[in-house]
Amino acid sequence: MSACVALAVSLLGITGASFWVDEAATISAAERSWPDLLRYLDGQDIVHGFYYLIMHFVIAALGTGEFAMRLPTALATMVAAALVAMLGRRCGGPLTGWLAGLFYATGVTVTQYAQEARPYAFAGLTAVAATYAFARVIEARSLRWPIAYALSMILLGLFNVFGLLLIPAHAVTLFLLWSSPGRRGAVLRWLCSTVAACAALAPFVFLAVSQREQVAWLPPVNDDMLRNTAAFLAGDHQLILIMAVIVGLGAMVPRVPDVPAPLRDLAVPWAVLPVVVLLAASVLDPIFHPRYLFFSVPAVALLAGAGLAWLAGQGTRFLVAALVPLAVLTLPEQVELREQDSKSDDLRAIAQVLTAHARPGDGILYLDQVSRWDAEAYPDAYRGLVDVTMRETPVQARNLIGTPLPAAADIADRLRRTRRVWVIDRELVNSPDEEVRVRRAALNSTGPYARRGEWHYKAGTIRLLERTSGVGRR
Repeated sequence: MSACVALAVSLLGITGASFWVDEAATISAAERSWPDLLRYLDGQDIVHGFYYLIMHFVIAALGTGEFAMRLPTALATMVAAALVAMLGRRCGGPLTGWLAGLFYATGVTVTQYAQEARPYAFAGLTAVAATYAFARVIEARSLRWPIAYALSMILLGLFNVFGLLLIPAHAVTLFLLWSSPGRRGAVLRWLCSTVAACAALAPFVFLAVSQREQVAWLPPVNDDMLRNTAAFLAGDHQLILIMAVIVGLGAMVPRVPDVPAPLRDLAVPWAVLPVVVLLAASVLDPIFHPRYLFFSVPAVALLAGAGLAWLAGQGTRFLVAALVPLAVLTLPEQVELREQDSKSDDLRAIAQVLTAHARPGDGILYLDQVSRWDAEAYPDAYRGLVDVTMRETPVQARNLIGTPLPAAADIADRLRRTRRVWVIDRELVNSPDEEVRVRRAALNSTGPYARRGEWHYKAGTIRLLERTSGVGRR
């Protein structure tokens, strides 16, 4: 049932939200030929490389539409919800498993990443698979479960290198269960599979560390990080309080008798330790972002399922008293996720303006070069436009933004070849100030221009300028 609900929720309105800049990056990387993709990964984004390889086949089969690009994560969420239910049932009881699976299937954060062409939903799936295999390693001597654990951890590391923080979380679980009968054998089986997984991932981790500059944009630890992380794990800021109560109850529920791997001993370290370690590491070297912890969201769902099951045991009215406010607070967030501008950028809005008003041969000027990869999200809208700052395409440059012309004179020369130019001005400017000044200088030197239109979209403004001096070929 959890799988069906998860698939239904994930597919409902999956094309409602516009692609945003990170999804444009997925399209830009994954649609390249094999040699071009490998050359790109050699210089950057190796942490997402395995996901891009998967999406390369998806694009070849289904194209780059919103439904096609987001379908894999919706399917991953469906399987993850089923595994959450199975793990909750095995470690906490039937009702806990049922409620945990449904909670995961309908969670706001889960739905957000189920409807996004990025690898985090796969990280959630592989984290649940690894923890399910880990629970079976504790229970049985069968060789297949240590092998399944090692394979799941390898996949988790490939989808999210920070997912390897699940290993110390499992170590804490084994410490909590150390006095239980037969646990020393389980520790040996776990150690062997963990060493095998880490050995297999070592080259990948080395390459990921060598591309450390990929996260250089992350800010130092600040006061908002804990609050934002709590909101991320809960689903929204409005859900923090009620989720804290429900999850807290789940963490205090007594162990189910005769269960080798009790749910709270599995889920509490899984939910808490990665957050603590990543925040602590970020004090020295900023590497923290809440989405890197998506692999801990299933643990929150398991604890929520345990807390709700305990409330149900106290009486149906207590369960209803918890579910009603949860539903009331969650529903508006679920609706908002499906609105066109629900993500950080509304790239569809730019594409709609260009589709309606652009003409073949118009110039396009990105004041911020990072905005250049926005065009990969809806490429049809940009066909026939002349990128006046582009010296090398992203494929040629082995990156996402290409190599820009450095000199204002070169940009101005291209601007003079067209009368109309579209100026994309993002509010979140990431390019160096000098680069932005050069582009503005080039634009000013080729005017005067009349403003023929201005449209605001989430994260920026797009303007249509037409030269009025009579210079140009149009």
